[in-house]
Amino acid sequence: MIKSSNRNNTVNYDWISIITYVILTIIGFLSIHSASYNDALEYGLDQRSAMQIIWILMSYSIAVLIMFIRKDFYFQITIIFYFAAIIILCLMIFLGKEINGAKSWISIGPISIQPAEFGKIATTLMLARIIGNYNFNIQSLKGTINSLLIILIPVIMIIGQNDTGSAIVYASLGLVLYLYQLNIWLYRILVTGIVLFILSMLIDKIVLIWIMTIGLTIYYAIKQDEYILSIRYIALSVIIFFSLYIISWWTEININLEYLSLLSVALGLIIPIYKSIIVKKYSLFNYISCFFASYLYIGFIGYIFDNILKIHQQKRILDLLGLESDLRGWGYNVNQSMIAIGSGGLLGKGYMKGTQTKYNFVPEQTTDFIFCTIGEEAGFVTTTITVLLFALLIYRLIKMALKTSDDFARIYTFGVVSIMSTHVIVNIGMTIGLLPVIGIPLPFISYGGSSILSFTIMLFIAIKLCSEDSKEIFKY
Repeated sequence: MIKSSNRNNTVNYDWISIITYVILTIIGFLSIHSASYNDALEYGLDQRSAMQIIWILMSYSIAVLIMFIRKDFYFQITIIFYFAAIIILCLMIFLGKEINGAKSWISIGPISIQPAEFGKIATTLMLARIIGNYNFNIQSLKGTINSLLIILIPVIMIIGQNDTGSAIVYASLGLVLYLYQLNIWLYRILVTGIVLFILSMLIDKIVLIWIMTIGLTIYYAIKQDEYILSIRYIALSVIIFFSLYIISWWTEININLEYLSLLSVALGLIIPIYKSIIVKKYSLFNYISCFFASYLYIGFIGYIFDNILKIHQQKRILDLLGLESDLRGWGYNVNQSMIAIGSGGLLGKGYMKGTQTKYNFVPEQTTDFIFCTIGEEAGFVTTTITVLLFALLIYRLIKMALKTSDDFARIYTFGVVSIMSTHVIVNIGMTIGLLPVIGIPLPFISYGGSSILSFTIMLFIAIKLCSEDSKEIFKY
């Protein structure tokens, strides 16, 4: 049940955020115009910058419209909006138009729309509605499952479209769950998974098995105060390994070292397991479960890497980790982007005078790699200003979220912060070679109607929801 009360509400739009938004869209238009202008064509809709003007003006109109809609409207449409988004995302797996390997586009005449961009708004609103409910307990099993499913369902749909970048952005909403005290063990598992993934790329699997064994044993020793038992276990496992290795070498039996390591680790557990059963202290089995779960996970990500990821995705991950390099092949985009940014120096080469930009050395330079156009033509000073503008906008959103007394508005705004921060960090990170290329736009700056419209709607709903100081706007 929603009670809406607009009496005695103090409307206080955050004009700093609005002005920052306008400046970013202007920077975006100028960058797109410089990167795509072709003097051989008459200036019209064939020029990308002309189309971007239309998208920007539409965005401004929608932003104004959002300010005139009652706040409780966004709460009321949440469920319908979310399930409509899920249905469309599901249909995209089968009916979507494939662009750059992802079946995530709907074509309407000459216009292509990416529903996943608008699905971010629906998912963020739905997450805010569920968590903001006064009787919702995120730490309960039911609360944990419900909040995770809201994010995971669209993520699965988008992975089915082969759009990894958008899936990562949706997953970033997990930061909101962390703020609202989702079970800390889930985040420990996530961090462990990321660390194991990186280590599995950098270290031989046999070495990794022993690192996990020693690491978990040390952790067990500290937590359970079992230092002597842990030292004996490690010593026994190592002795068993070398004994079996010498036997296999002496008898000329070819044994896989990976399986030999696992066998040694398992046999070394006989004494600790026996002791834990005798004293009826079964915490050891939790650590054993963690080890084998980690081992299975390493095998799983190895399978995913070798059999599911495409070659260019594999190469970009290996390049990021410094394991391989191909500046003329799959590393070409990032290399040319870094050259463009580096060549801009402090103040840049001048507007529309970027050689890397004007001669199309950087692919996707109006969309995913638009930041390199700013770096080449306007230099380090302007790229720094651009980053600071994003930082200011995110800071203002956080400040608005903390000041509002409405849970729905606060949670939604934190969701916007998570999504926008992920876009900015990943896009700029991949442009300067710090993160793998996953193809997500820079908010308000990259070319595209779906991007600028969805980010505008997302931002101005947050501004609207946080604009009125009233504790009576939403009651459940």
